[in-house]
Amino acid sequence: MLKWKILLLCLIISFFPSRIWAAESSLIIQLPWDHQFQFAGFYQALWQGYYKEAGIKVEIRGGINDEGNVIDAIEAIASGDADIAPLDGLSLLIAQDKGADIVALHPILQRTPWVFHSLEDQPLNSLSDLASAPIATSPDSILIYKLLLKYGKIKPDQRLIISEPPTIDSLVNGTAKIVSDYADSTTWMAKQMGLQLNTLYAEDYQIDFYSDVITVNRNRLRADPVLIEKFLQATLLGWEYALNNKEKTIEEIVGILPRKLQAVDLTGLNRNLAKRYHELTRYPQVPLGTSDPERWERMHAALKEIGVVRGNLDINRQILVPVSTDGIYSEWLLITLLFSSLAAVTWLAGWPGQQRSGYLIPLVSVIFTLIIIFLAVALYREHEMENQKQETLAKASMVRVQMEESINSTVFLIKGLITHIRLNPNLTQSEFELIAQQLIDDHPMIRNIAAAPNFIIRMFYPIEGNQQIMGLDYRDLPEQFPSVLKAKESGQVVLAGPLHLVQGDIGLIGRLPIYIKSKLGEQEFWGIVSAVMNVDAFYRSAGLYDSSLGLEFAIRGKDGLGDKGEVFFGEKTLFENDQSVLMNVMIPGGFWQIAARPTGGWSTSTGPILFIYLLGFISAFLAIVSYLMRRTHESQRRESEQHVSYLESTQKL
Repeated sequence: MLKWKILLLCLIISFFPSRIWAAESSLIIQLPWDHQFQFAGFYQALWQGYYKEAGIKVEIRGGINDEGNVIDAIEAIASGDADIAPLDGLSLLIAQDKGADIVALHPILQRTPWVFHSLEDQPLNSLSDLASAPIATSPDSILIYKLLLKYGKIKPDQRLIISEPPTIDSLVNGTAKIVSDYADSTTWMAKQMGLQLNTLYAEDYQIDFYSDVITVNRNRLRADPVLIEKFLQATLLGWEYALNNKEKTIEEIVGILPRKLQAVDLTGLNRNLAKRYHELTRYPQVPLGTSDPERWERMHAALKEIGVVRGNLDINRQILVPVSTDGIYSEWLLITLLFSSLAAVTWLAGWPGQQRSGYLIPLVSVIFTLIIIFLAVALYREHEMENQKQETLAKASMVRVQMEESINSTVFLIKGLITHIRLNPNLTQSEFELIAQQLIDDHPMIRNIAAAPNFIIRMFYPIEGNQQIMGLDYRDLPEQFPSVLKAKESGQVVLAGPLHLVQGDIGLIGRLPIYIKSKLGEQEFWGIVSAVMNVDAFYRSAGLYDSSLGLEFAIRGKDGLGDKGEVFFGEKTLFENDQSVLMNVMIPGGFWQIAARPTGGWSTSTGPILFIYLLGFISAFLAIVSYLMRRTHESQRRESEQHVSYLESTQKL
């Protein structure tokens, strides 16, 4: 009986990692600013008990010290005074380049939060306007400022970069004509003061960098990677809760957390920040914490262009895309199952008491072996499927990134045309052709460009073969007018299609509204500029036709309707298959959704499965051999005892 208990205890203990028995671990989070909705995910992970459930004791430290100065969060985690900090993506890369031993984990903001503001009388419609007036920036936003001017091929005038705080007060008192702003909080403050601002969004000019990146001290990560993974998962749950319960979260932030920097209306400030943060996370269209190595490489290359980093980016060292520990435990569990079953089955088959139970013990041994084989094969198939999904996800991410880059670069080029029209709303066809020709030469994916004052196409390039377009009124085109109207009403870029063009084929159309100042100084609608992209060239450049990827693709979400839109590329069945990898492509005015799977479907290599079967066969074979040997031994022992007994009785007679 004791032997049974020892064996059972060993098997049970082997199925639980020693980390489960460890004491509760602790982590210190250093915030880079005062308590506000910007860090809501950390707060709610603590308040909702997600950290506690993960066995982690968390301390959250505010970013302002008792003297009212900002604490250097990078220095705090690099020195080991704290373990975790949410950092701006560009500042993080610069710190790593300077030797800070920190690792980027999950980015929370998928869109760039930086914007620039001026008062109503200071123009801010283009990069030229941004470069022509005194500007107040922060250490992080100055990087965005320099990158924007670099992209616009404008040399920054250092005399215009002034040492003033980037606040609404600097605009009001005239010490700065332009200020940088994080997540549009200055816009909210201006409304409270009855002021109108002009705003230039960095993300409108191909700035699509990560921000609020959860960053960890490397030594802490090395010491306990599973703890950090648990922390990340708990934090993402906290962010999900905060974004789905914004008002409750705001109430708790204002009521619970001590703030060093006071504001007139903390609730209003946090409410504005919560709305903007939800937009910047792209949640739920993009899963919280999504991290793309290629985007990190673009960020690093951009910093190298302006000379603030010198080394090369080592993705494997500087950027960590955490992998769920489920796969690790599955492999470990598979090995444990197989070898535990071998030991247990062999032991059972040779159990001394088997003679009293006849064939019961061998039968139990064989059944146990079959169960173990079934579980082992199932675990292997699950693990293999997960590996294939990870590989498919990585390849599909490359396609998604290329799509977004193609669309963003097209929009960026067209913005140059819009600037010309704003400065010269009475542009002629010949002037329009000169500009449009240059744009198309630089970007062959653009087929044609049209300008429609008051919704009527008056300018077009190229004219040849498209004469029927001139004079068309978008209001007479029921398939196209909804996207035109959406662009006008939103004031933002809208990508329509793919849809049937008047010329007879299919295209993607980027709609950009133009607003100009009237004689009374008010913004009035001028019209729409539309750029048609060659759909086939777009698909090809994105890699959808690349057979070397070994993937099948389908895309849905016509007109940016996401998972509610119709399928316009590939087979609809890919979206009906639960195993397909899904991801979102962010486009102006909405998003598309890609479904991907390996060409020919998912498959599992048979080699390891055959090995599992072989191991199971060996286990069963050993059990039978052990049983037969034991049975033979017992039979021989009984015969020997009978013979000895017979001899003894004979001698007595």
